[in-house]
Amino acid sequence: MPKLIPFPTRHVQRCAARLVIWSASRDPLSKPAPWSDRPMPPASLGNMLQQLAKQRPVLVLLFESVVAEILAQLQ
Repeated sequence: MPKLIPFPTRHVQRCAARLVIWSASRDPLSKPAPWSDRPMPPASLGNMLQQLAKQRPVLVLLFESVVAEILAQLQ
């Protein structure tokens, strides 16, 4: 039986806290400047998550946990 890896709860909480801090804008009401060389997005987020769920389902669980932690910290 393969050795189980513990779920990184503290790491998810720290990552979510950093993402909340980094996403805070100093000028929330100002419109961002348009990108002069904006790349085209590869696909919609839903399509990318479906592809990731097929290839690495554990990563989708980790992303889901980070998003849930961010929402909990924002409330």
